[in-house]
Amino acid sequence: MSSYICSAKHFNSIEENLIDNFQFDQDFKYMYDLKELCPELYQVSQHSERTIKEKVRELVDGIRRLNVICVSLQYAHHYENVNDEIEEQTKIAFDRSTDTKKLTLLGLYNALRCTYYQIELEHLEKLSENDEKENISYRFLSTMIDFLAHLIVRKLPDDKTNTWEIN
Repeated sequence: MSSYICSAKHFNSIEENLIDNFQFDQDFKYMYDLKELCPELYQVSQHSERTIKEKVRELVDGIRRLNVICVSLQYAHHYENVNDEIEEQTKIAFDRSTDTKKLTLLGLYNALRCTYYQIELEHLEKLSENDEKENISYRFLSTMIDFLAHLIVRKLPDDKTNTWEIN
């Protein structure tokens, strides 16, 4: 399967759905895995709506950048000037005028997994070292995928045959 740059609608939908979930879904209120990585998104009730939106936007922007840079570098042999391609694709990926799609938890999980698949970090070494914001964004992406997988499974109906501890 080939890597590609996700659409602005894809990223905008992720951003809006993450913001909504952090603000309104109780399951997102105390994500311990974010305590050190993104304190603004841990115990969100202690932070303003604006702070939450700004932090999610910053993280998703880092993910947008990673997707554009990694895919552009992966296919650099197709372009006369890869830096021009990165600049052009960045403008497209950051277009916030597109609409968004409301996602279920599974839809959000799939969107994040799709994005994760597109980002192959070894391509960044061709351009420069990862900057700290991109590293945090990538770790946030991975953390959210793990969190959503556990949350989705936890919300499945209990089938009474499986327990935490098997005796």
